[in-house]
Amino acid sequence: MIQSYTINVMEKWQLKAKRKFRQKGITLDQVGEKLGGLKKSAMSLKLNAHCACDDQEMILIANMLDMTLDELVSDDPIYRSDAPRKQEAARKFYNSYQDLNDDQKIMILQLMETMTDE
Repeated sequence: MIQSYTINVMEKWQLKAKRKFRQKGITLDQVGEKLGGLKKSAMSLKLNAHCACDDQEMILIANMLDMTLDELVSDDPIYRSDAPRKQEAARKFYNSYQDLNDDQKIMILQLMETMTDE
């Protein structure tokens, strides 16, 4: 049987922020208060990428998470200069992988497991 693997190399900064806020027990109300008294609904729009945050807001969010702005956006494809190249490489790999037979897929997965064990 072939195992299923999910590779999540990129994450929008808003999703990362929401995940980190949940981990720290910080509510949207608290975030909104730090950002100048914004309501929970406004924060929800911003952290669901329906409304843009300005640079200062992003810096305040990063500070609340004890992160630098670079750390906050480091996995966001919009802020990565190599994102298009990596996305294309991932797409090519995925398409090629789909064309392999089960034995070939197992060999690839075993090779990948040895690479991650290091």
